[in-house]
Amino acid sequence: YPTDTIYGIGCNALNKNSIEKLRILKQRVTKPFSIIAPSKEWIIEHFLISSEIPDTLPGPVTLILTPRDLNEFPLAQLHPDGKTLGVRIPDHWFSTIIAQANIPFVTTSVNLSSEPNMVQYEDIPPSFLDAVTYCIYEGPIDGTTSTKLDYSAHHE
Repeated sequence: YPTDTIYGIGCNALNKNSIEKLRILKQRVTKPFSIIAPSKEWIIEHFLISSEIPDTLPGPVTLILTPRDLNEFPLAQLHPDGKTLGVRIPDHWFSTIIAQANIPFVTTSVNLSSEPNMVQYEDIPPSFLDAVTYCIYEGPIDGTTSTKLDYSAHHE
């Protein structure tokens, strides 16, 4: 699926089995996954926020945050440290789908771990096409990954 930065691949962020399948597909053993949040309100409800959510959301940033309830998310599958989570809301129409579902969605680049990001459809690894249910393609996107900003409780 397209975002405001690069193409992403993802799944329901509350489904441990789907997250594990994505981790195997990406050949990503320890590197954390981020999520697309349904809304700013959802972020405030589910994460420790000591200040206002920056005006950079929606936009090309990933906020590193601490969940209010460490048992609410399958953190072991999403982030090996089990304490923080990358959260973003892309400035892209795809985010409206996540907002309507009101379910957090894993987001990671469409590539094998350490390989270049997907720019065009032909770059998608065949194993990814075999594994996904849907593929949304809007044409070439030659962007960069989002900027990470640490707002986690352990950082303050």
